Amino acid sequence: MEYTERRFGDVVIVDLEGKATFGTRGLALRQIVEDLLDRGERRILLNMAEVSYMDSGGIGDLVVSFIRVSKRSGQLKLLNLTDKTHNLLEMTSLIDVIRHFSDETEAVNSFDPE
Repeated sequence: MEYTERRFGDVVIVDLEGKATFGTRGLALRQIVEDLLDRGERRILLNMAEVSYMDSGGIGDLVVSFIRVSKRSGQLKLLNLTDKTHNLLEMTSLIDVIRHFSDETEAVNSFDPE
């Protein structure tokens, strides 16, 4: 999985690209989020618009990432879910746990202030 980062105030927006799968070539989602946490980032918005496929390994990485961010008093939210990813999160009921948005400004403004 490839990614780029950008900032909007104190929110780091991570533009993900590729497949979120078990044995992902490149960095796994879990590793990307862990690196952000190690740098002190606590408001993380994952832009999923270019995630072409997600399997159970990707779902597992997302769950672990969400828990790790929460345990460090942070917030992890999702942006621009594809229909396939939305359906997968709906089937696993994660859609009710992890906040998701289709509008970037709305997503950024939804983070609690420090």
